[in-house]
Amino acid sequence: MRTTIIGGIFAVVAAALYGIVAALVGAHRGASTPTPVVSAPPVVVVDVDSEYVPSGWMGDGKDGQKYLSLERNSSDVFGVQKTVIKITARPGPQGWAAIYWQYPDGNWGTSPGRNLTGHRKLTFLVRGENGGEIVEFKAGGITGKFADTFVQTVGKIDLQKTWDRQTISLGGKDLSNVVGAFCWSAAAADNKSAPIVFYLTDIVIE
Repeated sequence: MRTTIIGGIFAVVAAALYGIVAALVGAHRGASTPTPVVSAPPVVVVDVDSEYVPSGWMGDGKDGQKYLSLERNSSDVFGVQKTVIKITARPGPQGWAAIYWQYPDGNWGTSPGRNLTGHRKLTFLVRGENGGEIVEFKAGGITGKFADTFVQTVGKIDLQKTWDRQTISLGGKDLSNVVGAFCWSAAAADNKSAPIVFYLTDIVIE
């Protein structure tokens, strides 16, 4: 009789343990595997003057150094030595001049540019020789078979004599093909004095 009772108790305990183990196994099998969080790759800052080429000379710039010049010099900018670009535009028959920074060198949309998807803005430092020079700045806008997939401008700016940081917003723009990363243009009609002289540095896309 005692043996029967003990056997019955053992059977009840075993059944209970089996139920607990089964429940735990089922819960484990049914549990969803956490989805790993994948961080977006960091956006690499593009130094436009290093990775693009100021080869797109337009307007009077097509005649080269006769009406337009571009020089690079080392200069102090806010206490730091930087490479500063000096632009000098003299009046010519077209009445305007411009330069595009292109990728690759001399590309007017005949070959693909660079994919800069994920970048949000283009910034640069600019100042005029005397202040009051009027220059337009933009990014994108080259046409052709492999045209830029966007164009954005800050319009015409009245330059200051001291360094001024400008921003061209690229948020929401299609940057899958960037041929002309940066461009300036200046018209004689907008500027009372000649030549038009201004300086650029820190042209970056980030």
